[in-house]
Amino acid sequence: MKKFNNVYFINGTAYAGKSTMVKMLAKKYNGIACEENYHDIKLPELDSDEFPGITYTRDLKDWRDFIRRTPDEYEEWINVVTKECTILELQILEELSKQDRPVFVDTNIPIEVLKEISDEKHVLIMLAKPEISVNRFFDRPDKEKQFLYRLLLEEENTDKAMDNFRKCLMRINSKEVYNKFLDSGFNVIKRDDTRTIEETFMLVEEAFSLKEFIGKKVTVKIDRPLGSYHPKHKDIYYPINYGYIEGIMAQDGEEQDAYVLGVNEPVEEFTGVIIAIIHRYDDVEEKWVVAPEGVSFTIEEIEKQVHFQEQYFNSEIRM
Repeated sequence: MKKFNNVYFINGTAYAGKSTMVKMLAKKYNGIACEENYHDIKLPELDSDEFPGITYTRDLKDWRDFIRRTPDEYEEWINVVTKECTILELQILEELSKQDRPVFVDTNIPIEVLKEISDEKHVLIMLAKPEISVNRFFDRPDKEKQFLYRLLLEEENTDKAMDNFRKCLMRINSKEVYNKFLDSGFNVIKRDDTRTIEETFMLVEEAFSLKEFIGKKVTVKIDRPLGSYHPKHKDIYYPINYGYIEGIMAQDGEEQDAYVLGVNEPVEEFTGVIIAIIHRYDDVEEKWVVAPEGVSFTIEEIEKQVHFQEQYFNSEIRM
């Protein structure tokens, strides 16, 4: 399969902010925005025998049949649609990628295919908790969802109809689906209602390496304070504070780890500036180095302070 070097893919669950980020990225970087269901541009010309999943709603005579499907039928339809969308998206992106502009995509392309056509710097997973994707389905004002909502209210047994449709949504927004995205190996950003849209956008830029990490202010949650020992390797003593940044997922599937320098007492939380990135050649993750704003350290000084743990890895400090 062709590798798309100038295409940035965002996949994940509903209500995670994918389309919003795609629009913001395209605006800032003079790119092309492929928003949710952008493949619908090809819908009028599709053959129903070749694309039975996508054309199902196009050719549907009675939409009550749509809302009355069982969870099994709904899930099967979604799986077919995903395969068909992948074909159409690849066709569209083949043409768009020829332009001398970055392309930002809210995609339905499965993880397995994304690994073939892209890399970890061009794919981002955005996740909202499964219950949010289900419970807030009708919160959006778009006409399609409100149309379905009105149909459900018109059913003879409204509660039963709503319950069935909710089970359909739960099937395709299950914990299993969530975990598959979470464990994909790509960068992950989880929905956090305490973050502003602008803060989330900064995380997206960083995940795509569109914006350098160095100099960014972050808050580190300290889970291994100065003076403590490694929870598994009791011979590793922490002469500095060490923790993680909530909401930013590293390549190992866990939240991004960080060393805190310039703080000479144990703390539970610290807000500072990223002054360096420690790249490990023999590990899947990188470590960030955070210090108080306005405080600097040389590479040699950083090496000395993180040696207690980095001595076990082949690593390089990048500033």
